[in-house]
Amino acid sequence: MPKPLLDFLGYSFFFWSNENEEPPHIHVCKGKQTSNATKFWITGDGIKL
Repeated sequence: MPKPLLDFLGYSFFFWSNENEEPPHIHVCKGKQTSNATKFWITGDGIKL
C-alpha cells in the first residue's frame, strides 16, 4: 500500500501512480487502507465523488 499523503481525523488520503488508465483521483478511507476505498475524481470543474 502507498504511504498516505495526509492523515486527518483518522482518515487516510492516498493514491497509486498507475491505476489502469483511470482519470486522476484520490482514495480516502477511515483506518486501514484498502483497494476499494472511496475515490474522489479530480476534474477541471473541481472534485466529484
